[in-house]
Amino acid sequence: MKSCLQCQQSFEPRAQDREFYQKLAVPEPTLCPSCRRQRRMAWRNERVLYKRSCDLCQKSIVSIYPAGTPWPVYCITCWRSDTWNPLDNGRDFDFARPFFDQWQEVLYATPMPALLQSNCENSDYAHAAGNNKNVYLVFCSSFNENCYYSYWLQKSRDCLDCSHCNECEQCYECEECFKCYNLRYSQNSSDCVDSAFLYDCRGCQNCFMSVGLRNKSYCIKNVQYSREEYEQRMREFNLGSAAAVTTLARDFETFKLGFPRRFQHAKNSEDCSGDYFLNSKNCFQSFTAKFSENCAYSHDVLHLKDSMDVSLFGNTGEWLYEVNNVGLNSSNVKFSSYGYGLSFADYTYQCHNSTELFGCVSLHGRNSYCILNKQYSAQEYKALRARIIEHMRASGEYGEFPPVALALSAYNETQAAEYFPLEKAAVTARGWKWSDSLPFTTGKETMSWTDVADDVREVDDSLCGQVLACQVTGKNFKITKPELELYKKLGVPVPRLHPDARHARRMMLRNPNQLWQRQCMCTLAGHDNHAEAAPCRNQFATSYAPERTEKIFCETCYEKTIA
Repeated sequence: MKSCLQCQQSFEPRAQDREFYQKLAVPEPTLCPSCRRQRRMAWRNERVLYKRSCDLCQKSIVSIYPAGTPWPVYCITCWRSDTWNPLDNGRDFDFARPFFDQWQEVLYATPMPALLQSNCENSDYAHAAGNNKNVYLVFCSSFNENCYYSYWLQKSRDCLDCSHCNECEQCYECEECFKCYNLRYSQNSSDCVDSAFLYDCRGCQNCFMSVGLRNKSYCIKNVQYSREEYEQRMREFNLGSAAAVTTLARDFETFKLGFPRRFQHAKNSEDCSGDYFLNSKNCFQSFTAKFSENCAYSHDVLHLKDSMDVSLFGNTGEWLYEVNNVGLNSSNVKFSSYGYGLSFADYTYQCHNSTELFGCVSLHGRNSYCILNKQYSAQEYKALRARIIEHMRASGEYGEFPPVALALSAYNETQAAEYFPLEKAAVTARGWKWSDSLPFTTGKETMSWTDVADDVREVDDSLCGQVLACQVTGKNFKITKPELELYKKLGVPVPRLHPDARHARRMMLRNPNQLWQRQCMCTLAGHDNHAEAAPCRNQFATSYAPERTEKIFCETCYEKTIA
């Protein structure tokens, strides 16, 4: 049994883990899976954006890095241009010094792209995003159009405030939904149309305040109505009123508790432990894995295979270890952040379409055989790489993801603060960065909510451009004209919360990336092969903590109950 060097909790690598480490020729980890995930997340600023100037062309830009950083920050156009060469920052490796000290020097000397973005049109406020058009404050999302304030949104159109949704259109405040149209305030549902307040529904149309329905129409609170009765009842609800929606949301939370929950959110998946799986197989202690296989200790991954400790990966990769946002046809990459089209790369940051790299930063021109941004021949590279690894093994550096103390963003700017919240004193005590100047204001509002109509149909364009205050955090925000038009089109009220508060509220709907061993709570007759009512004996690892009030069923009992 090993003891985590950060939290001192005991953990034990599996036999499969040790086989993986041997194949990749890396030492066993010194941190537990949770602390390893926190360390990777602390290198990822997803949502905190700043206005500043490009250090090359001097144009005003949006960036995840504030003005005054010690490293250069270029707009995306300049960063991808031929007007500068990242190899100009190359340097020899000094065997008298630690690797991470030398790597940090290259990191701080080499220009960084303001945002991670590609093939986007009219989408200046999109980060970790690609192939989007007319999107605003959309993060980790691709192939979307006319979408706002969303996270992990894919192939969608005319959506606002949605998270982990794919192939959706005209959806609002939805979480973990797939192929839905005109769906509002719903979660864990697929193929649903013209509905609101659904949980775990599939193939439903014109349904409201319902849970666990399959291929139903004209249902309210799981009660079947005729079309005429349904339409008459629905006229009683005003989904365009902020006050009415608040009451409905509270009632729906209570209503949901009367239905059992499957111990795991999974579809077309097998032999997976963790939560939120789609078309995946043999994933261990992983969360939000889609079309993935033979993975462990990973989260938010898509089309990943034969990998471990991967955070936020998309689109075809294999043999990745301890990487953060390395995707798009990458293989054999270790201890790296932000990159695509990489192969046989260790300790890289913001490198793309390159192979055989070690300790490199911002290489993006199909480079190969580079160490600390210096070019070598293939033979020289392989010999020097082997010597550096041996040097790092002796110092205990090899096999470790870059330390949080070297991260370019402050801890409270990163995803780590969302999943592993810490106070400033705890962060600085560890030698990590903290920012006291996050980019938001309070007390600058120009309009009070008492002057804003409750019903969206009564709100006019005079609201656009006014400075409002979040009713929870007090943070100021504005409503733009395009989003107001979309609120009116969808018939939903103008949000009273800041985008960050809305995001946090949706994330609270998701189960944590943590597992507890529990027993099925079903006591119905005929379940678990009992003739009479009796507790089911099935046990499982679930992301529902024991103190939660939901009734958690094994898959067998759940399917019998819902069906």
